[in-house]
Amino acid sequence: MEKFEVLARVDQENIVMPRIIETLRKLGGRSDRNELSKEVVSNSEEIPEEYVKTIKTSRNGNDYLPFRYTFNFAIKNLIFAEFIIIPMRGTVELTEKGRTIDLSTFNAVQDVRKLADPKWKDQSRKNKDKRNKHKKRDSHYYADC
Repeated sequence: MEKFEVLARVDQENIVMPRIIETLRKLGGRSDRNELSKEVVSNSEEIPEEYVKTIKTSRNGNDYLPFRYTFNFAIKNLIFAEFIIIPMRGTVELTEKGRTIDLSTFNAVQDVRKLADPKWKDQSRKNKDKRNKHKKRDSHYYADC
């Protein structure tokens, strides 16, 4: 298997998703995001700690931690596929589906992405509609000035 840090982000997420479920189970089914992230990394042989701490600079000059994106997108995919919920800000909790899925046969593409991808597309469409609505409103405002 290739090194985690050189995998495409989608492949990284596919590795992280079952680790999130497994770790939440060990933590009693509920955890705060920061604790969960640390536990996922410390209990995984595939995810190198050095990579998690790696800081990169974006094109516009802002520093970021690439693993945070991977982790947060994995969380969002699991929410869309109804394996976890966010009962309150910063807290992640397993659903019944997350508690009972057999991780030995877990397949990120079949079990998660097949359900999450249409929801991502729907979310994207809603965001575009919202942006276009604001653009139209703003253009009317400036046209009246």
